[in-house]
Amino acid sequence: MSTLRRIIQVVTFLAFAALLLHAATLLGTPLARLLPPDAVLRLSPLAALATMLGAQGFIARYVPALCLLVLAVLFGRFFCGWVCPLGSTMDACDGALADVRKGRKPTFYDGRRLKYYLLAFVLVGAALGISVSGWLDPLSIATRSYGLAIVPYVAWLSNRVGLTLQDLPVGALGDWWASGSRAALADSSVPTYSQQALFFGLFVAVVGMGMWYRRYWCRNLCPLGALLGAAGLKPFLRRSVSEECISCRKCERICPMGCITDQGKGTRSGECILCLRCQEACPVDAIRFVRRQPREQDVAVDLTKRGFVATMAATAAALPLLRINPARHRAKGRLPLLRPPGARPEDEFLARCVRCGECLRVCPTRALQPSALEAGLEGLWAPRLVPRLGYCVYTCTSCGQVCPSQAIERLTIEQKRTRALGKAKFDMSRCIPWRGHARYREGLTEWKDCNCGTCEEACPVPGKAIRYNRFVGKVGGKEIVIDRPYVVEELCVGCGFCENVCPVAGDAAIRVEGPADVARVAAEEQAPVARAVDPKHVLAPKVDAWELEGEVRLYVGPNGLFEYIDGAGEPYLTYAFVQVAAARYKQGRLEANADLWYFASPEEAFGAYSRDCSAGARASEKLGNAGASGEGEVWAWNGPNYLHLVSLGQKPASRDDLTGLARALLARMPEGLAKLPSVVTALPLPAREPTSVHYFHHDLAAPDVLPADLTGPNGLALTPGIPAAFARYARDGKPSHSILVVEYATPAAAEAALQRCVEFYAAKAVPGKQGAPQVYGAAPDSFVSFLLAGGRVGVVLKAQSAEAATAAIEELRKTLAQ
Repeated sequence: MSTLRRIIQVVTFLAFAALLLHAATLLGTPLARLLPPDAVLRLSPLAALATMLGAQGFIARYVPALCLLVLAVLFGRFFCGWVCPLGSTMDACDGALADVRKGRKPTFYDGRRLKYYLLAFVLVGAALGISVSGWLDPLSIATRSYGLAIVPYVAWLSNRVGLTLQDLPVGALGDWWASGSRAALADSSVPTYSQQALFFGLFVAVVGMGMWYRRYWCRNLCPLGALLGAAGLKPFLRRSVSEECISCRKCERICPMGCITDQGKGTRSGECILCLRCQEACPVDAIRFVRRQPREQDVAVDLTKRGFVATMAATAAALPLLRINPARHRAKGRLPLLRPPGARPEDEFLARCVRCGECLRVCPTRALQPSALEAGLEGLWAPRLVPRLGYCVYTCTSCGQVCPSQAIERLTIEQKRTRALGKAKFDMSRCIPWRGHARYREGLTEWKDCNCGTCEEACPVPGKAIRYNRFVGKVGGKEIVIDRPYVVEELCVGCGFCENVCPVAGDAAIRVEGPADVARVAAEEQAPVARAVDPKHVLAPKVDAWELEGEVRLYVGPNGLFEYIDGAGEPYLTYAFVQVAAARYKQGRLEANADLWYFASPEEAFGAYSRDCSAGARASEKLGNAGASGEGEVWAWNGPNYLHLVSLGQKPASRDDLTGLARALLARMPEGLAKLPSVVTALPLPAREPTSVHYFHHDLAAPDVLPADLTGPNGLALTPGIPAAFARYARDGKPSHSILVVEYATPAAAEAALQRCVEFYAAKAVPGKQGAPQVYGAAPDSFVSFLLAGGRVGVVLKAQSAEAATAAIEELRKTLAQ
C-alpha cells in the first residue's frame, strides 16, 4: 500500500504541475471542461467554507471541496497523505532532511492544538468579512509558491543552461534543450513577479521545518488539516492495535505525523493521514485499519477552553488592524490600485480572494502582480494590475476563468468591454504635448515639435478613448500645431495600454486610476449636480421679451467642456468645473448667447467669474453676488453659478439690453450664498478697480500680466493648489500699481518664497530710507516690493515710482494685519 500511495502522490503532483504550467494553454479547449486549470484549488474545504462565509452565499465551483469534506468524514485526513501537493513536497523534502534530524532531540515546539486555533481564526474572520484563508491554505500556498517563485527560478536556470549549451559545440543538444524546456514550462520566457523572493523564502521556511519534525506544517499549523481532522474524528477506517503488539515503538518512530502514542498503541484523533507506513513496519503484524477501534486507543487532541478564548480575543484584536488601509483613506475612497477585469467590489473581492496566484500565472502580459500593502494588510497578495509592467489585453478574460472562488467573475469578451478597470488620467505636467503647450504660453521664440501620439495609437477601444484637442499658435511668425491628448471617460476601459507604452521615463504621463467606492463616488459626484439649478428652468423658452432659439445644450465634465470650447477649457477645469449650459436668445434683431456655468463651490465660481470679467468692465449692481458689464458682454456671479452673456448678430445688443436679460435669468435662480475667498479679502479696498480682482489657484488661470520670473519656481512658485488674488489700482483716473497676495500652507513656505524673490531681485534694489520697505526697480517706471505676513506673501507690482511702491506696501501691511 505504501508503494500505491507514492504512485498516487506522484501522479497527483504531476497533474498539479501540469495544470499550473499549462493553464493558459488549456483554457478554451474541450479538455478544460473536464479538467479545469483550477481543479486542485477547488478541492480545498477550508477555502470553500471561508469564501462562502465571506461572500455570504453558495459558490458552485467549490462543490468538489464539499465532496472532499464528506469523504473526510468517512476516511479522515486521507487527502493530506495521498493527494495534497504541499504534503507530497514535504514527504520528499523530509526524506532529504533525515540526516539533519538524526540525533536531534525533539525539543522544538510541538503544538498540535495550534492548527485548530488557526482554523477558528480563519473561519471567524471570514464570517466577519476578513479573508485570511489564502495565507494559510496549503493548496493556495503550493500554487503560489510553485507558480510565482519556483517555476520562474527553474525557467531562469533552464535558460542559463540553454545559453551555455549554445556556446558549446553541441548545437543539436542546445536546440533539444530549448524545445524541451519550452514544452515542459509552456513558455521560454522567465516570468517575473514582485515579492518573488519572499514567496520562495516562505516556501523554504515551511518545508525547512522538517529539520525538527517530519511534516511539521501538517502536524501543527495547517488549518485545512485541522478541518479535515475535525470532520474525520470517527472515520470509517481507524487504526487498531492487537494484543500481539510488543511495544517496540517502531511504528511510533516511522509515523510522519507523530500521531502514535502509548508505546505504539494509542492514536491521536484526527491526526492520522492513512499513510499505512505503521502497518507495513510492524514486525508482528499487530496493526490493522478497521471500522472499530478500542476506546482506550483513541487519544483526543488536548484542546482547551482557554485556548479558544484566547483565539477569539486575538481574532477580535487582529481584524480591525487588518482593516486599516491608509492609502485608500488618503485617496478618499478611490482604490489606490487596479484590480483584474471582472473583479467584484473591493470588500467582496478581498473576502473571496484566496491569494493563490493562479490569475497571475495566466495573464499574458504579466500585468497582474501580487499586492504588497497598497490595499492594506487585508489585501496582502491579492492580485493587482500594474500597467507600467503590462496591460490588460482587450480580448482576454483568462483570469476570471481560473479563479476558484469567483472573486474575479467569468466574463465574456462583450461583458468585459463594458466594465472599466479604472479611468486613465493625464498628468499635464509630464505629458509631452501638454508641457509643450505650457512652454508656448511662456512666449518662446524657438520651437521644437512636441507632438506625441503613442497613447492614442495604443488605445484598443474602437473609436479611441484618447483623442486630441488641437491648439494652433505662432512662434517666430511660423504657425505651430499642438495636438493635446485627452481621455473620453465614457469610452475608457482602464486597460492600461496607454500607461504601458507612454515614452515618458519614470511615472507615465497618463495613469489609470482605480475605481472608487461606488456609494461614496455616487454621493460625491451627484451631490454637486443635485444642488445645481436646473439649466432648463433658468434658460427658459421665454424670458421677458427674449425667446430661446433652439435647445439648451448641456456640457458636463472635462470632456463636455472640451467639446464646447475646444482649446480654451483648461483654465475652467482648475476651478472645479462641473457643467455649463449654453443657450441662444433672440429679441427682434437682437441676439445673445447665454452660458450658465456651475462649479463645485461659490469660491470656485467666483474665480471663473473674476478671470473672465474684463478689466475695463463696469461694475453693475443687483446682478447676483457680483456683476459687471462691458461692450457687448455681461458677467454675473451667483453662488456656485456664473452667468456670462455675449451679444451676437449684426445689431449688437446694448449694455442695458444684456443687463436686463441677465437680471431676468438671475431672477429664475435662488439667491446665491457666497463668501469671497480669504485671499481676496486681503486685497486693500481703497483705489482698487472693482472689476480687476482675479482669484486663482493654478498657473493655467493666472493673469497674463504677471511676469514669469516672479511666479516661476525661482520666485513665488505658484504651483497648483496655492491660492492667490490679484488686483489693479488707480489714482486720479490713472493706473497706479497692482497687488498680488499669495496664501501658502505654512509660514515657512511663505518665508521661503519671499526669500527666493528677494534673491532674484537683489541686483535691482533701490536705495531707500532706513527701516522702510525695500523696493526694487524691475524696469523703468515699474517698481516692485514684497511683504511677509504669516503664511501670506504680498507683492506690489508696476508701481510708477519707488515712493508709490512704498506707500502701497504699507497700505497692504495694514490690511493683512486686520
